[in-house]
Amino acid sequence: MRKKLIAAFSVAGVLLAALVIYFSTATDAALPEAEVAEMLEDRYNGQVEDIRSGQHENRLVYHTEIATAEGLYYVMVDAVSGMIEDIELLTLNENRDREQQLLSAEEINSIVLESAGENAVITEVEQAEREGRTIFRVTVEQDEGTGTFQLDGFTGEVLLYTLEAREEESPAGPISRQQAIDIALEEFPGEVDDVDLEQQGGRLVYEIEIENDETEVEAVIIIDAYTGEILSVELD
Repeated sequence: MRKKLIAAFSVAGVLLAALVIYFSTATDAALPEAEVAEMLEDRYNGQVEDIRSGQHENRLVYHTEIATAEGLYYVMVDAVSGMIEDIELLTLNENRDREQQLLSAEEINSIVLESAGENAVITEVEQAEREGRTIFRVTVEQDEGTGTFQLDGFTGEVLLYTLEAREEESPAGPISRQQAIDIALEEFPGEVDDVDLEQQGGRLVYEIEIENDETEVEAVIIIDAYTGEILSVELD
């Protein structure tokens, strides 16, 4: 009986030691409360009013409350990685002054068009929440392409701007030498003496010389190299 009790105490001692080591390791790996509080205050531009450690799904977390211009938020932070696990608005600040009101449609238009240019056209405005911050996503059509702005919902600060550039259509290449010859022979039958691809008056053209042995007439035909249009026919 005594041996069994000794064995039981031994097992209990091993388990206790393992738990002490585990929690000691977990505590050592946890971010300091002050560091977490500073991170939250910088991110949400507020003041941490309460922070306490706890367990969530077998993980060490910090339960915090942070006061911002918009209101009081509950934020749960992974104590090891610092990742935001949950965020919830607890109390809305009903005494916000005018500077802390959400942007109006006119203010959004003014901010975006000042950046994108007066020729830009706003096609969509969407309000969203991102990490406890109210933002407006604004889509605009610009000369360069489709732009997307992310604005702070209260201050109007441009948090992010992206531009999806339009795909420029490459001009079609010039017609082939043989295509140009075929066009010229339809206009003036005979034997082709010479074909040149050159610039004339800022225009790329084919200059084709054709001789007709039966009529003993020569022709110089100018063809637009891109459209295949016959620009001139000179007979000699």
